[in-house]
Amino acid sequence: MDRNGGKDGSSAAIRHCVLRSRAIQRWRFEGAGLTTSGQMGPGEVRKLCRLSPPAHAVVRTAFERLGEATG
Repeated sequence: MDRNGGKDGSSAAIRHCVLRSRAIQRWRFEGAGLTTSGQMGPGEVRKLCRLSPPAHAVVRTAFERLGEATG
């Protein structure tokens, strides 16, 4: 079953998903001058992708461990 409740990956169902995703991106990036997540820089990530304190701690720990593994 797809995200829209359909049972197949028909062109119409895929089109619906794409259009819905684009609408969400337009709302998310309203006023930011962006159209895709790939255009986001560090400032936009910090502003638009805020993490809860526990999630931030997980990410920080992962980066610290990755740094140790590659250091």
